[in-house]
Amino acid sequence: PLEQLGMVLPQPSMHALPSPLRQLPEMLPLAFPDADACRLGVDYDGKRFRWQGTLALPFVEAEQLRTLYEAFRPALQPHETARDEVTPATLYVRPELAA
Repeated sequence: PLEQLGMVLPQPSMHALPSPLRQLPEMLPLAFPDADACRLGVDYDGKRFRWQGTLALPFVEAEQLRTLYEAFRPALQPHETARDEVTPATLYVRPELAA
């Protein structure tokens, strides 16, 4: 989950990632020398407000991306590693609504 999140979060939202992963977008040009793979941006064509922009993602080979991410993974704290695991979804319902 953090691998995917780190690749799509815009720079102003990087504070939501664990600190070792915040430098992941800066490493993209080194890991993917192809200029197209490093062009991240927001498309505002036809949008009235900035929050309506669409994130423009480059095409990146998943295996190369995973290799880059795995280089940062050992620096994660144990609670951050636990947060990165895929777990079953949990639904919380008030007892009076469960019936």
